[in-house]
Amino acid sequence: MRGYNSVAKNEINNAYEVGSDGRLALTIGVPKETTKEKIVNSAFDLATIGMAAFGGVEGALTVQGGKVPALRAFESVRQFQKLEARAAKLSQRPRPNMPFTKAGKKVVIDLNTLKNAGKTICKKCKVETVPAQQSKKGVVPDKRETQVDHIEAESLGGSGTPNNGQVLCRDCNIKKSNKRE
Repeated sequence: MRGYNSVAKNEINNAYEVGSDGRLALTIGVPKETTKEKIVNSAFDLATIGMAAFGGVEGALTVQGGKVPALRAFESVRQFQKLEARAAKLSQRPRPNMPFTKAGKKVVIDLNTLKNAGKTICKKCKVETVPAQQSKKGVVPDKRETQVDHIEAESLGGSGTPNNGQVLCRDCNIKKSNKRE
């Protein structure tokens, strides 16, 4: 509203504000702001909207007090950069026609989890996957089991590095394997 008010010559005199108790309240008859106040307050409003993208409505409300969502967003960006750097380091040495290393699989899964708000999601069918279990005789594995798959097939010279990896559920990975044959 503040941004609009600077263009509309202060036609709007109502505002939504977050109180000290964290509740959103409509304030009527808000005093007119100077141009400097409008610029500063509009910048804060835009920052709040940006923070809402990271923490939802609750995030936008808590950011008004400078709490958790801003810190959480910063930490997840740092963690993402760290994982990207690790993936790049593991991808430096090409591994054509080779399987993934244990570290490579972990990076692919961790990046997927971070990109999907803490859930590991299959790249093809978008179902939430479950951690893989050690196979046991007579026990059929879950179709939603997390598997790391080569984007470019290993048999066709695909590298066993994280930059050629994706998370698929067991079902999608089996279907993909059957299509290759």
